[in-house]
Amino acid sequence: KGIVRDRSGFIAMIQGTGTKTFIVRTGEKLMDGAVKAITADSVVFLQDVSDPLSMVKQKEVRKTVRSADGGRE
Repeated sequence: KGIVRDRSGFIAMIQGTGTKTFIVRTGEKLMDGAVKAITADSVVFLQDVSDPLSMVKQKEVRKTVRSADGGRE
């Protein structure tokens, strides 16, 4: 939904399943992972991989936030 900056750094407002909106900070745990980093235009998640055959136990997922004008400059 959006990213704001406060004295301690960036905070992200994310939308979960349905219409619920949550406020998260770097390091917070989520259902299947955690927030790795928040920048001015994206949130990076570490998602736990539940496939027992996978060599990778976590994968990095980056979600960018569109600007209010739809990305146009």
